[in-house]
Amino acid sequence: MKKSDLKTGMIVELSDGYHRIVLGNSLMGISDCSGGINLRYVNDDLILNYGEEIVKVYDELNANKEYYIGASAGWLERATIVNILKYTTCIWVREEPKDITVAEIEEILGYKIKIVGE
Repeated sequence: MKKSDLKTGMIVELSDGYHRIVLGNSLMGISDCSGGINLRYVNDDLILNYGEEIVKVYDELNANKEYYIGASAGWLERATIVNILKYTTCIWVREEPKDITVAEIEEILGYKIKIVGE
């Protein structure tokens, strides 16, 4: 997933554990202590300029469920992230690189290898 794939209404989870909702060119905080972040500080690979990463992206909130959460934006102020995530689906999770030894690579390949560079 890339920054250009983010759409208003999507929920993102950052590596700091806080969730934010995509609103235009910003990631707006949902819970206390999670302020807004302008998308200009988010690189195309969903890593923020100061080191945090977007680790999960949830689809746009389900418009058919608006009668549960309210038709106005005021519901967001009263909602908890647990309640909000009931109305969306996780569509992307950052995959972390796996640690592997040369011996394990050789076992997978079935022959010896020589590392010549990165």
